[in-house]
This record gives sequence, structure tokens and C-alpha cells, in this order.
Amino acid sequence: MGARKLSGRLGSGLNVRALAALTERELGVEQRTIEPQSGSGEVRLQKDLRKEQSGIDVMLTGVERRNDVWSRDFLRGGAYSDGLDMRHRC
Repeated sequence: MGARKLSGRLGSGLNVRALAALTERELGVEQRTIEPQSGSGEVRLQKDLRKEQSGIDVMLTGVERRNDVWSRDFLRGGAYSDGLDMRHRC
């Protein structure tokens, strides 16, 4: 159905990236759902420290599905994850 992307750098030096997408329900034989309507998103924040010698990244992702009688036994209604990445140079 569609997707949106946002990215930029704030005055504080924080990099922000965000992505959101929505997909349509896909039907197969006998109008059974083979892929439910889904929405997904990702947010990533990155901050450089010490004149880019160090930094930290945080990422959050998620998906939500609108399951029905044909898909709920095979697919989870949603899933989420997060991540943290740090770097440091002496």
C-alpha cells in the first residue's frame, strides 16, 4: 500500500532514521489469506561522540499483522526487536 522514510540530523548531532510501511492482504485460492495486511516500522538513532572517535547506535523494529482465520495459526500477530551498537577508538 505504501511506505514512508524520514532521515536527518538534529542540531545536537543525533542522526535519526525512520521507516514505516503498510502492505495489503493477499488472497489465494478460495479467497483464503496467504499474506495478511501488515504494518512494519524501524527507527534508528545514531550519535557520534568524541569527534567521531566513539559512537552509539540504537535500532528498534516491529511488525504487526492483521491475521484472520486462515493466517492466525501460521503467523504471529506481531514481532519486535531492538539492538544496541557501540564503538570506541582509543
